Amino acid sequence: MSFPENASPKLTEQLAAQFRAQAAEFGLVLAARCRFCGAPIWAPKSLAQHAGPICQSRNKNSDVGSPAKNQTDAAA
Repeated sequence: MSFPENASPKLTEQLAAQFRAQAAEFGLVLAARCRFCGAPIWAPKSLAQHAGPICQSRNKNSDVGSPAKNQTDAAA
């Protein structure tokens, strides 16, 4: 499954939900990293918010979020 390049957030979330459902059929769980701390997240609500519950409560007023502290940028 591929995501359209300029898809709306609503369409992207719908496609992600379908992908999670397909993965669940095989006993797999999709995970991502919290946008604030870089910790793994897998709960559907956390995946939708791109943040774990603790970081989400600490950063309620932040729409964009700071880069994860454990994230490294590859230098080219």
